Amino acid sequence: MDHKKKVQRTILIIFGAIILSFMIFQKPVKANIKSLLLISQELPQIPIKPLYKITKTPSHQNIHLDSPDGPVVADLFISQNSKKNKPALIIAMGVKTSDKDKPIILGFAETLSRLGFIVLWPRSEILEQGISDFEKPSTFSESYRFLENQEIVNKNRISFVGFSVGSSIAFSAIADPQISGKTRSLIFFGGYYDVFEYLENLSSQTITQNGQKISWHPDQSATNHVKEILTFNNSQLLSLFNDPKSQKTAQEILKSLPQNEIEKFKMISPKEKIGEYKTPTFILHERNDTFVPYTQSLALKTALPKNLQKSYLIINLFEHVQPQKGFSPKILGEIFKLYLFLYQTLYFLDS
Repeated sequence: MDHKKKVQRTILIIFGAIILSFMIFQKPVKANIKSLLLISQELPQIPIKPLYKITKTPSHQNIHLDSPDGPVVADLFISQNSKKNKPALIIAMGVKTSDKDKPIILGFAETLSRLGFIVLWPRSEILEQGISDFEKPSTFSESYRFLENQEIVNKNRISFVGFSVGSSIAFSAIADPQISGKTRSLIFFGGYYDVFEYLENLSSQTITQNGQKISWHPDQSATNHVKEILTFNNSQLLSLFNDPKSQKTAQEILKSLPQNEIEKFKMISPKEKIGEYKTPTFILHERNDTFVPYTQSLALKTALPKNLQKSYLIINLFEHVQPQKGFSPKILGEIFKLYLFLYQTLYFLDS
């Protein structure tokens, strides 16, 4: 073993001892153990991954649902533990998933199921076919109703785990009066608060911080994907990207949009749904995110009623919503912050 690996392993052992000491005094122990197992399984910096060795393989089913906006396909993972009324999680992605990312999401869903959850990953059939569009909120509201009718699911413990755009669209879905207030919680990871401001962030390559416009450098793949979606929808908002010299803002372009197009975008904008939203929310965002700026999560925190804010963490550990690779001593502090965030989250999901 070379010197670098020895140092890394020594630091991780010390860090693990600190966490275990914390667990002794922090109850309940179950939430602590689940947090530690989840972190060890998902973070590449941690070499020891015991979860799959100490848990049974969950059952995996492919299912089909109907929604007002078209067919929905989904993967359903059912935990094999003995608990009858299990808590359930709905994974919300928001846009089409590339072939290389699908195994990552399925692996994450299996990991959550091994922790004792029933896990559903739904997406509209057109996204599954590779069409560039935003997910429909009805995909997530129908998924909630599906789980609500399953005997093995604890109907009071159905939560959403949103990633990026999926966080925002899940937020809008949860504001549906038929399920608003019934959903246990939303984990809002890397999403936007105002869809129109987000489009302007991407096109202008700026964000607003402390009242000042500052430079932001979005990943080109994020910009390209949004342009594909706007092209598919024949949206006039595409002019934000096609005419970089234009000084028009999204709000100015909105004034010339047909009302039906405005309403279509408002349907996936948490800012427009904040008044009807009643679900406890855990907010997580990467500070250096180049797909969705962290200022969008800050705006959500500012707007969300205090009684719905369960936890808020801006972290430096991810590449958008996937863990960073590589190792440095600074990462240990970020892992510990994530551990505390997950402890609060997992305790609430299953309490």
